[in-house]
Amino acid sequence: MTKRGWIALLLCAALGPAACARKPRPSQEMQDLTRPAEQWLRDESVALLQAYVRIDTTSGRGEKAGAELLRDLLACEGIETEIVCPASGRCNLLARLPGRSRENALLLLSHIDVADAYPQFWKEAAPFDGKIQRGYLYGRGAYDMKATGLAQALAMRSLKRKGIVPSNDILLLAEADEEIGQ
Repeated sequence: MTKRGWIALLLCAALGPAACARKPRPSQEMQDLTRPAEQWLRDESVALLQAYVRIDTTSGRGEKAGAELLRDLLACEGIETEIVCPASGRCNLLARLPGRSRENALLLLSHIDVADAYPQFWKEAAPFDGKIQRGYLYGRGAYDMKATGLAQALAMRSLKRKGIVPSNDILLLAEADEEIGQ
């Protein structure tokens, strides 16, 4: 044992175990729960999700603005995108990352629309605020399914940025409504 180790051992014996105990670091979960919103928003994916959640994509408002957000994210990397609106404001986004083969493409599927939001039932934040509190981002569609659609778009963008050419095409379809009027 080194001289420093012996000194530490003697001090612990003389002062008692409580004096030598290491103070526990807060767990990652506790750090996340107490992290301020400003720190969360330094992460591009969190900032993008907040922007996406803040877009009211209820059927009355339509999905066009949500489709445009995803399109802009992909198009700036040179990924082929197309917005198709079968009805006024009811828009789907189709993006394609070419692979070595067009056959057996992988389809990443999500929906842009959200169910109607009734603000009186939202206790933590208004439905389209995208408020970050206690490690959570609150907003209509944050988990069904805007986070998934955004994660898919970011994954496509990451592949493109890294110059990875998949064996088959990767298609992203963010549709207007997964249940009615697709």
